[in-house]
Amino acid sequence: MPPWPSRSWQGVRPAEAIAQARALARRLGLADAQLEQRTHQLSVGQAQRVAIARALVCNARLIVLDEPLSALDHDTAQDVTGMIHAIRDAFAPAMLVVTHDLGFAARIADRVVVLRHGRHVETAAAAAFFERPATEYGRALLSAARSLGDVGPGEHR
Repeated sequence: MPPWPSRSWQGVRPAEAIAQARALARRLGLADAQLEQRTHQLSVGQAQRVAIARALVCNARLIVLDEPLSALDHDTAQDVTGMIHAIRDAFAPAMLVVTHDLGFAARIADRVVVLRHGRHVETAAAAAFFERPATEYGRALLSAARSLGDVGPGEHR
């Protein structure tokens, strides 16, 4: 028995909180053995899942994802993108995603905010931005992404 039997977290006893956290981690694709590892022993994708699970277990209403696909191989990036969709559908937190990857933004964003040199340039519904950016800089970004094959014509979730 743990040394803190009378304590609870969000009205839940420690054993139940641990069980809930494990169930949530499994939903995010983590195995029980991975939950016993230290952060430095996890892959980048696994560490991202653990960080998201920590936010969800606390019932976070806003999750900030800063370059969530950086340093990931293609397959893992696809898995993380799917996980982000699943989290949004199942838990409905607001998500602020910082990314330079317009293809990724096209697949997940409801709204797009474009910054240049740290300053706001444009804000639009994602569908409107990917159809017709309002600013010269937004058009240049989208054109460059399309020429690299990152965003297909008319691509938006």
